[in-house]
Amino acid sequence: MISILIPVRNEEMCIRPITHEIIPVMNSVNLLFEIIFINDHSTDTTLSIAEKTAKEHPEVKVLSLVGENGKDAALLRGMHEAKGDILVTMDGDLQNDPSDIPRLLPMLEKYDMVCGVRRRRVDPVLKKAVSCIANRFRKSVAGGSISDAGCALRCMKRNCIASIERYNSVLFESAHYFYPDLVERHGGRVAEVTVKHRPRRYGKTKFNLIAGRVILGIRACLAVRRIGTEVSPRSDLSSEAHN
Repeated sequence: MISILIPVRNEEMCIRPITHEIIPVMNSVNLLFEIIFINDHSTDTTLSIAEKTAKEHPEVKVLSLVGENGKDAALLRGMHEAKGDILVTMDGDLQNDPSDIPRLLPMLEKYDMVCGVRRRRVDPVLKKAVSCIANRFRKSVAGGSISDAGCALRCMKRNCIASIERYNSVLFESAHYFYPDLVERHGGRVAEVTVKHRPRRYGKTKFNLIAGRVILGIRACLAVRRIGTEVSPRSDLSSEAHN
């Protein structure tokens, strides 16, 4: 089974459209799947719309966190509730294109995690500039092979959860950016695939220049660098690194 995990906060206009995109895409490749929306303290009608959507589509499941926990906590809750041996993560703002999922899945025959790369981003110039600087800083300080840590569209084998969860709490609410790095540090193989990126149609971005990308990002990079000196490859992941 494929479990598609979508953290949402105040994305009331996106729930139905993204569901109606994912279902035919996954049906077209004839794979058993579930869609899990993880509601993180939405103050609009996101939760009620997600619950109504779940009643209309048996493939949809809704989880709701108590209080405001952040994307890291939402993703981990979804991972533990997921039934699939393969996990797909994506944002709920419609900027990730579900039609890319079938292109990533076959690569899991060779890799433990496959990450999307947004070569042609449609975000505001400032956001793209900050992301570019952040990615370069992350690679120089924390290492890792991927070039776009901010792309939420990823596919991974279930055994990657252990590598992610072990250090989730020490990465200052930035752990989701470092999932590929943590998997690589535990001997996993990680690949990148160019994916589409679409304009935001509804709502507001959760991007925060100071807290989200600078202060917490620097602390997280330093923490990941320290992690690299503490761990050795795990036996449950491939011992070969992605070149």
